[in-house]
Amino acid sequence: MIKLNTTFLLCCILFVGNINGQIMITNVTTKEDYVSNQIYYDSMRNFLGSDVYQYIGQEFFLNGQMEGMRKYGYGGFYTTDGCGLYGEDDYFENTYKPDETERWRSSYDQLVGKYFKVIEVVKHPHVKLYIGLKESLEAIKTLKGKESDKDKKQIADINKNIKKIKDDIYYDDKCFIKLMEKGSNDIVYYEYDRNSKYYYEFPFIVVGYFEKQKQLLIGQEFVIPDNLINGALDINTGKSITNSTGQTWKCVDLTIENKDYQICPIIQDSLGDKIIVHNFFSWVGIYIGGGYTIKEANNYKNKFGNIAFDSILQGKVYVGMSKEMCRLSIGKPQTIKMIKKSNREIENWIYYDQDLFFNKGDSTLIGKVNVGMTKDMCLQTLGKPEKIESIKKSGGKNMFCPEVEVWFYCNQELFFVFCKGVLSDINIKQLKSKKPTK
Repeated sequence: MIKLNTTFLLCCILFVGNINGQIMITNVTTKEDYVSNQIYYDSMRNFLGSDVYQYIGQEFFLNGQMEGMRKYGYGGFYTTDGCGLYGEDDYFENTYKPDETERWRSSYDQLVGKYFKVIEVVKHPHVKLYIGLKESLEAIKTLKGKESDKDKKQIADINKNIKKIKDDIYYDDKCFIKLMEKGSNDIVYYEYDRNSKYYYEFPFIVVGYFEKQKQLLIGQEFVIPDNLINGALDINTGKSITNSTGQTWKCVDLTIENKDYQICPIIQDSLGDKIIVHNFFSWVGIYIGGGYTIKEANNYKNKFGNIAFDSILQGKVYVGMSKEMCRLSIGKPQTIKMIKKSNREIENWIYYDQDLFFNKGDSTLIGKVNVGMTKDMCLQTLGKPEKIESIKKSGGKNMFCPEVEVWFYCNQELFFVFCKGVLSDINIKQLKSKKPTK
């Protein structure tokens, strides 16, 4: 049976201390645990990832959610940093302001719009427990073959607990942000994932970040892409705004719009019309991006010419454009594939509604294919397909096009669908090709 005789160990330490003078054992703080008082918040980022300790001392605003998501409430808010240690019952018991129907999630109506002060960052308790259990298990295994019945039961219990808390790799990325709700002074723990790739799932807006963006944007003049302006309504009168490609807008305020709950600038034209610009703050790989400062716009005009820059603002691409111009105009492609055509290789940029083509090693657009083009037009750009297949469709919604023709390329991974001789869809079987360039 294992016995850790701590009394004997302590006596040994004290005996040595009496001979050689006082010996003091000090717990040394590891680099991971150390939080310097000189850590400053990087106010240019709302989600800090692994730099979570920068949040200490900051103020959080709990942002709203799209209407369809509100019924699910908020996840990750608890009354203790040890919640969920043994199962669902703990989640139910320790959820902060639980929803009436989904008790493991917090009520949307009770939390939305609340302000929280960040007090400290706490290591996830599963990490500490797992490491302790592993150390105990290793100690027991050193007596393998000599264990008593009590040791065997202890090993079984440890293994059972290790399975419950999964693995330390998962929980080492997680921690709790200890918060104080400013209205009630309630102490709340938010479970935070340091390595989350989905930063838009972070439910808070850091007040310092919001204020920094206001400081940077208000008073600045911008040229805004047409797709962010067209269809906009004046926020005061509700009238439609007439936009002229390349016109100048001035940022007069920053707000959170109440539909998608994005941070959006309020911009004003020379006539005094004010609109909210959605999607101004680009999400990497999703949105093309926001506006151009006057300096940036002038630089692009000088680099590409006025006509080309107007096309970029209008979201157009044409043969002869560079890769940089295409990215600015319609964003990064979903994926990139190489097509062999005659004795040369073509670089194919694939979007959900169009394809662009470049000679391998060349940055100039040599052709494009988009929905609505005829088969002859596509043939000129794509060349002869590897395979053509006719597919008959049935059902009410397919009556307009009961039969489609499918052209296959790239070892039949890329295919174009024609309805009545017109390109109606572009599909990719699998996205295992070269990643889009930045």
